[in-house]
Amino acid sequence: MLGSLIIGFAIHFLWVNKKGEETALKTTLAKKEKEADQWRLKYYDLEESKLKEVELLSEKIRQWEEKEEMQAIEIEELSLLNQQLLLKQKNASTQQNIYAQEIETNKQYILRLETELTELRSNNNVAAETGNSNEDISSLVAHTLRQELLKFAQQNNLVLNESAEQNGKQE
Repeated sequence: MLGSLIIGFAIHFLWVNKKGEETALKTTLAKKEKEADQWRLKYYDLEESKLKEVELLSEKIRQWEEKEEMQAIEIEELSLLNQQLLLKQKNASTQQNIYAQEIETNKQYILRLETELTELRSNNNVAAETGNSNEDISSLVAHTLRQELLKFAQQNNLVLNESAEQNGKQE
C-alpha cells in the first residue's frame, strides 16, 4: 500500500506539474502574443505616420515644383520684356538721333532763310538810298521769304527767335 500511495502521489504530482507547465506555457504564450500585438500596433502606427509624412513632403515638393515652374515662366516673361525694352530704348535713341539731325537741318535752313532775308533788307536799304524802283520787288521777295520761314517753322513746330520776328515787323 505504501507503494500504491507513492505511485499515486507521484502520478498526482506529475499530473499537476504538467498542467502547471501547460498553464505557465499558455500564460507565457499569451504574454508573448500580447507583446507581439503591441509591437505590431506600434509598427502600423509608425508606418502610418511615416506614410503621412511622405505624403506631406510629396505635397510640399509638388508645390515647390509648381512655384519653380511659375518663377521660370515669370523669368522668361521678364527676359522678353527686358529684350523689348532694350529694343525700344535702342529705337528711341536712334529716333532721337534722327530728330536731332532733323532739328539741326531745320536750324540751318532757318539760318539760311534769315541770312537771305537780311541780305534782301540790306539790298532794300541800298535801293532806298539810291531811289531804285526795285524797292517794291525786294520788299515783295522779303515778305515772301518771311512767309516761307514762318510756314516752315509752323510745319516743324519751331518757335522763331524774337529777332527774326522784330525784323519782320520793321519791314
